[in-house]
Amino acid sequence: MGRQFELQRCLGRGSFGEVYAATMRSQSGLESQVALKLLRADIDLAGQAVRRLADEGRLLARLNHPAIVRVFDLVRVDGRLTLITELIEGEDLSTLIRGDGRIPLRPLLQVTSQIAGALAAALETQGPDGPLRLVHRDVKPSNIRIDRHGQAKLLDFGVARFDASDREVRTASDLVVGSIPYMAPERFVQREVDPSSDVFSLGCTLFEGLTGERFYAKHRVASITAMALKPERYHAHLRAQTERPGLHPEVRSVLLRMLDPDPGARPTAASLARDLEELAERVPGPTLRMWCRDHSWSSPQVMTGSLDGQLLSEGRLLEPDSLPPAPAPDTTLPPGRPEIRHRAQSTLQPNLSTEDLARSGERATLVPGAHSVEEAIETLQLPKVPERDIATVLRPPREASATTPEV
Repeated sequence: MGRQFELQRCLGRGSFGEVYAATMRSQSGLESQVALKLLRADIDLAGQAVRRLADEGRLLARLNHPAIVRVFDLVRVDGRLTLITELIEGEDLSTLIRGDGRIPLRPLLQVTSQIAGALAAALETQGPDGPLRLVHRDVKPSNIRIDRHGQAKLLDFGVARFDASDREVRTASDLVVGSIPYMAPERFVQREVDPSSDVFSLGCTLFEGLTGERFYAKHRVASITAMALKPERYHAHLRAQTERPGLHPEVRSVLLRMLDPDPGARPTAASLARDLEELAERVPGPTLRMWCRDHSWSSPQVMTGSLDGQLLSEGRLLEPDSLPPAPAPDTTLPPGRPEIRHRAQSTLQPNLSTEDLARSGERATLVPGAHSVEEAIETLQLPKVPERDIATVLRPPREASATTPEV
């Protein structure tokens, strides 16, 4: 008989399954608190949901950093494919940057530094073929969780891109996965995903923590796409957003580098982690650990789950070779003018229910990915954007071509 899991409460629900806080009991009687991400029992073993969960489990098992959620195992529980991870008691950064009790500047800088350090570690972690060169592709406030002891955790690696021969999911080259309000300009116009795009997304996250507003404000997808293709629009927006009173001058300088439209001008994740840590030391106020100690943490959201209170037993371990061969990605694109299509996504992360999807008004084509219906966008570019547009995006306004194509 394997381990047993007593499910305590449902943390989140999506189209592919649920996440629970649970007590894990070993055969020797040892108990520990964990989080279980359980897929539905009827999920196709050859489907993308299974493969993404397998990729996420293998990836997290390799990564060893205090700001990356720990994974303990990928198993079958009650016939369901299940990822066992550490349980992080705390709140998402998205809830800590809103309202009167917003996280102060110094702790915010320390959170950003910790996440930058996690991104740097993920780049250099060794896989079966060398460094993983991992790009998270969905860094945003709702994917960063702060525990009650002052440790930030980067969540949801389900859409990460990494270099490893044993990965299950092969994303089509024209499929751009991420959250539009946090995506770097170059991701709209080029196929290769660069680690600097995560630095940009982290810059958007830092900006939101400083101001309580999104970097792209209330711009719609078409407007954000236009900024990617027309650098003069982007630079005007960047100036307007960062030239506001009350913004710490050194923080503004860091933001400008993180949000630079040229990927090569952004700091690396490793240098950014050091710079932010040193900057936080020069900023007055409580440290992150002190702030977390005194913070009034909200009670966990109550959500009804289909397995509440049940005692489940572990089945046989998932064998990597038991999965059917991954199907080749469909890269066939329909004809038509360049455009961006988007659809809402769901995942097995906290604070999302099917009712949320219904209220959102979005077309709900449910696929695994980031867990905010409002933010989580899967984009498909039709057809390929000419390479000359990529160069245009990376030039400053004074050098921008007068023949920049209309969007």
